[in-house]
Amino acid sequence: MDIRYNRLLTKRDFQKGIDHKVLIDDIPGYGKNKTIKSEKDILTYGSLKPEGLNYYDTYKKKYKQRYSKKSGLAKLDCYYEKKVFDKIDNIFKLAQKTKNDKKYFKRKIRNKYIIPFIIFGLLPILGLILPLLFYNYNVFFGNYCFSDCTDTHGSSEPDKTKLHNDKNIKLLPFSEHTFEIFK
Repeated sequence: MDIRYNRLLTKRDFQKGIDHKVLIDDIPGYGKNKTIKSEKDILTYGSLKPEGLNYYDTYKKKYKQRYSKKSGLAKLDCYYEKKVFDKIDNIFKLAQKTKNDKKYFKRKIRNKYIIPFIIFGLLPILGLILPLLFYNYNVFFGNYCFSDCTDTHGSSEPDKTKLHNDKNIKLLPFSEHTFEIFK
């Protein structure tokens, strides 16, 4: 016997009809007729939307009342909670429009939500690459030496900073040993 208990959205509300029993063995000819839908086939989100207003809907409708009573981080939490529920509704409406065309549905979800999320996740990498390309100490586009450089670069000047300035060679702010540690 399979009994499903749906999660309550709020502590103060009671959910009606949470004891839906799924008895697949009681359906006559279950093996022959696969088109019979049991409650096991219903999505969790679908079980939140029965015929009338349920607790999910009332929870969303009382948003303005809850939001006005909150302050500070609690208000921000309430705001983002609404955003998440709106995205869930949007995905559910998209699924209803496509009439469970899985290939189209997956492509729409990927294009609308997953690809922007991946691009947003790659933004910190741009923060590492761009300074390497356009910073004064770019190792790829200039003449640079480490701060502990002992090469004379074809000159007899004893002062290494003056030698490097005369040859237009910039001294990096770290030594070769430090570079090897981070490499």
